[in-house]
Amino acid sequence: MTSFLSFLSKKVERYIEILFKIDNFRRVRMIKGKVFVYLPFIKKLDKHLSKRSISNLSREALNSTDKISPCFLTAIPHPTTGIGHAFSEWNTGRIIAKICGLQFVHISLPSGWNKFLAFEGNNISLKEVLKIPSIRIVRLPEFNYRTTDPCLEIKNIISSYKPKYPTLFVLADGQNLYQHHLFLNELKLCYFSSHLPSKILLKMKSGNKRMLTVAVHIRRGDIELMRQKHHSNWKERYLELTFFSELLEVVRNSLPAYDMTFNIYSQGNEKDFSSLLCFKDTNLFINYDQYETMNDKVFSDILVLSPSGFSFMAGLISNSFKIARYPWWHDIPDDKDWCRVSNKPSQDSQNIANKLLSFFSNQLV
Repeated sequence: MTSFLSFLSKKVERYIEILFKIDNFRRVRMIKGKVFVYLPFIKKLDKHLSKRSISNLSREALNSTDKISPCFLTAIPHPTTGIGHAFSEWNTGRIIAKICGLQFVHISLPSGWNKFLAFEGNNISLKEVLKIPSIRIVRLPEFNYRTTDPCLEIKNIISSYKPKYPTLFVLADGQNLYQHHLFLNELKLCYFSSHLPSKILLKMKSGNKRMLTVAVHIRRGDIELMRQKHHSNWKERYLELTFFSELLEVVRNSLPAYDMTFNIYSQGNEKDFSSLLCFKDTNLFINYDQYETMNDKVFSDILVLSPSGFSFMAGLISNSFKIARYPWWHDIPDDKDWCRVSNKPSQDSQNIANKLLSFFSNQLV
């Protein structure tokens, strides 16, 4: 029986890793700083793990009184949401870890996005951290990230734990940073080291220095379903086609020295977007591959965002000029790379023109 319990205890880390993604610690308990899975039908495992953890911690305390152990922080991307929402939770953990001086622990993003975004090999994995002997796991409470210093309370909690034993801090479920544009260099480096512009985009430019590709993301698909079901949040995520046609007219008039190709990315039927085809050199990419859509948006010269986490993720990674309706549920920077617009872009035409001219002023020879 003892050998069987020992075998099960060695598998505990795997159970925890599954719970991170599926059940978010609802069935995870903590005894003497050691996490284990509480399963009522094997209570003896409970007792066995408790004894083992007490023994390990005692030896650790005796042998390493002056030792400073590593501390880590992670966030659990929601496994059933879209990539934009999951990425925001993941990126919140990454930024908070940086601010607090902790090592960020990577938990995989949904579907094939983990591989596509090339994040996994650049961060320590949860599996690696859970192999550390006597690792403590501390679940952090929820915080309001719109406060002046959203990380102050987290820093105070973290500093209250003496670094005698290695500790993994876990952000509360659904925590989402307001200012996601902090610490972007690492994200950009990961992406641009493994991706190139598509052949379609390169063909559009075809050596013409005056040609600018304008990616326009129009959120439909899921938002149309929300609209039909009268979901309470659909209005803040839905933009009429008149918003985009008005904005594209302003963009084109702001840069008369350039040629432009407008690429519309959305879901639905092509006929639903016929009103935008009045613009010269407009291409529709409807129900296009999601990875190709992301890559085209990142590598376009100008990116027009929809109120969407998918759009926002592309905007954070891209080095292009970004235009977004404001306010958003995230902070949209007001700097040289970003331009905030209202629901009536024509009213912001002067600001849009000034920012575009400033951004592209050094491109024409």
